[in-house]
Amino acid sequence: MTDLNVDERETDLEKLLSSVQRHTRCGRHCLRKSRRSRRLECRFKFSKPLKEASSLEFEEGSRRSMAKRNDPKLQQYNAFVTILWRANTDFSPITSKDAVLNYISKYASKGEIGSEAYSEVLKRMMQRNAEDSPAAVVVRQLLVSSVAERNYSAQEVIHLLIGWPLYHCSRPVIVLSMKDDWRRFG
Repeated sequence: MTDLNVDERETDLEKLLSSVQRHTRCGRHCLRKSRRSRRLECRFKFSKPLKEASSLEFEEGSRRSMAKRNDPKLQQYNAFVTILWRANTDFSPITSKDAVLNYISKYASKGEIGSEAYSEVLKRMMQRNAEDSPAAVVVRQLLVSSVAERNYSAQEVIHLLIGWPLYHCSRPVIVLSMKDDWRRFG
C-alpha cells in the first residue's frame, strides 16, 4: 500500500470495494422469512437507502452510526482497514456501551456447526474425482476443505488457551509444549 501513489490507492480501494464490500445479490446465505411480513427479506437489510451525509440515528431503540452512502449495496467500511485487510469487513463505529456488550454476547454465544469426519470428506472427494486421478489431487482437496471448516467454538478456544477445564470438548485436544509436562483436554 505504501508504494502506491494517491491515484493508484484510490483505484485499488475502488476495486476492493467492488469485489469484497458489495452485497451483490441476495440468496440462501442471507434471505430469511420476515416475522412481520412473512416474505423473504435480506437479513443484512440490503438494499440500503442512499445518504448525502453521515449521521448518528436511532434505530431499533439504540444509536447507530449511518455512513454517507452513494451505493445501496455497499457495506459500511473504513478505507484504511479495507486496504490493509484486503477482505470483507463490516465497519461499524462503537456508539454506546450497550453496543459493545451486544456485540460481545452475540459472538460469545454463537454456536458452531460441527464439520464432517475426515473419512466422510475423503469419501466425497474420491467420489467426485475420476478413478485415475492422482492421489495428490484428492489429498490436496481434503486439506483445502479441512482448513475451511471450524471445529471449535470461540468459547472452547478461549477455555483451551487459558487452560480452564471444559465440561464437554468437540474434539480431543493435546496441548504440546516445550516443557517436560503435557496436559490432555476432553
